[in-house]
Amino acid sequence: MTVVFLRIQIQKISIGTLRLLPRNPDLFSAIKPCPLSSFYSTLSLRIEEQTKRYEHHNVATCIAALQRCAQRNDAVSGGELHGFMVRKGLLDDSPRAVTSLVNMYAKCGLMRRAITVSGGSDRDVFAYNAIISGFVVNGFPYDAVEMYREMRANGILPDKYTFPSLLKGSVRRIA
Repeated sequence: MTVVFLRIQIQKISIGTLRLLPRNPDLFSAIKPCPLSSFYSTLSLRIEEQTKRYEHHNVATCIAALQRCAQRNDAVSGGELHGFMVRKGLLDDSPRAVTSLVNMYAKCGLMRRAITVSGGSDRDVFAYNAIISGFVVNGFPYDAVEMYREMRANGILPDKYTFPSLLKGSVRRIA
């Protein structure tokens, strides 16, 4: 099948060439009888629906998905979700989302990434708790105590979840 498009003769239409063509229905009126044109319109509609599909995601759904990734120990999906949240700007205004991200990386055993994501001096007690429990779960009780000391040095008071995590680390250190 030969199609003339902008004075360029295309001998064989493939999906790759269809992506390069603009989405102007007037240009494709000459090839409407072809099943490929209906394929192109279906494909272009699906691409548009794909981008609209993720517009309704908010911080709450991303936090729930991060918790699921942490439960499954799925750092790959969590990393993809992290990228999505960065692109959409969901991490800018939500410390809870950052804490969920830190928790997910810590539970997946990626402590360096968890510390990097949590930021330096911007950490709150929840981020410190996530990092401390991550060190304990991954078998680094000394690092958990050092993180607690850093938390206290920055003037952040522990809450009711900090000490049980440190006690778990102390029990593991003794055993």
